[in-house]
Amino acid sequence: MFSKSTLPLLNYDSFRLDGWVSDVINNKSSLLKYGVQLLTFAIKEHKLELIDEIYKKCMTYFKEDLMNNKSFLSIITSAMPLLDEYYPEYILKYSSETNMIIDSSFYSIEHQNKNLHLDSFFQSSQIANLSKSLLWTKY
Repeated sequence: MFSKSTLPLLNYDSFRLDGWVSDVINNKSSLLKYGVQLLTFAIKEHKLELIDEIYKKCMTYFKEDLMNNKSFLSIITSAMPLLDEYYPEYILKYSSETNMIIDSSFYSIEHQNKNLHLDSFFQSSQIANLSKSLLWTKY
């Protein structure tokens, strides 16, 4: 809808332009640039469909390339205090999804020094509710 040269200036009212929002969400670099502000706007305005769309797009981009698209997770984590306040179910969902990704065989951590005398211990995965641990962010 908008070309790069005609994107409106970033402000609260620009998020009300549906075409602009769609362009931001569907463009990786725009989502990285404006994602935190857009998600914050969606939470404050209680736009559940937009929150869900941003969340899903961030997770999709991250899952496409786990090592190079980690920055999409920061869009979600930056908004966690607000999500905790208004939509804590997203924190549990995020915790669950990222835990499953890290525990998968596709996400591997290689040790730099193979001569370490300590071996890692296997621990079964647990889903943690991070909403209580975010209370400090309100102060």
